[in-house]
Amino acid sequence: MPNNTKYDLYVYYKGDDKKLTGKASFFGNYEKIFEQTYTGSKNDKEMAYIKYITKMVEDLTSNAFLSAVSTDTWLTKFNDILKQYFEPKYKKELYPN
Repeated sequence: MPNNTKYDLYVYYKGDDKKLTGKASFFGNYEKIFEQTYTGSKNDKEMAYIKYITKMVEDLTSNAFLSAVSTDTWLTKFNDILKQYFEPKYKKELYPN
């Protein structure tokens, strides 16, 4: 991921909360929290962000399945939420304004 500007690392958060869709608001909030709380070095930021987003998706997946489910089902949901994050138009109807 190239980091030409401060917010190139993020899919949704670009430093402004104006005119966000429901999906951009939901995922952008996670990105904003990372941006505002990250204290590591600039060189380590991208890797730290990847770990942060992966953990966020794991948490969302786990919260979706409060009871025990198969690993295949969990992995399918994990991959779906990851796709929802990285593809702004995918399943945007799940995130109302």
